[in-house]
Amino acid sequence: MKFTAKEDIGAPIEAVFAALTDFDSFEKMGLRRGVQARRTDPWGGTGVGTSWLLDFSYRGKPRQIQAELTSFTRPTGMVSNSDSRVGSGRMEVRLLELAPNRTRVQVDLEVTPRTLPAKLLVQSLRLARGRVNDRYETRVGLFLRDIEARLVRA
Repeated sequence: MKFTAKEDIGAPIEAVFAALTDFDSFEKMGLRRGVQARRTDPWGGTGVGTSWLLDFSYRGKPRQIQAELTSFTRPTGMVSNSDSRVGSGRMEVRLLELAPNRTRVQVDLEVTPRTLPAKLLVQSLRLARGRVNDRYETRVGLFLRDIEARLVRA
């Protein structure tokens, strides 16, 4: 199942890309929400091969996801693949410069279930596709507007 969200940000493309690749701040943000993120790549940089092991609780059960950047093209986007026991995912972030101080960000998320319970969950999401995609767009929009606000203040 695929979700898509688009948002225009009032900031230069380089600044938006830098904010979207500030992985240290994402790790701290995750900690506040109960997600333990551990870097697993040996070199500790930012680019293709950067990877994390994410531990969190969802619906009362401990979950674990392995995520890795598989494409990293400054300043136009990146792709990350994730893998867990119940399924896999692919997130693609694309940036397009609309004007010197205007950038369009598109975030596509594709989820592929592996287990029967995960397949049932995805099927129920398909039935509520419009509402689920609206929630996804809202969440991504709030996140990107927060980045825009931080960039404007800086």
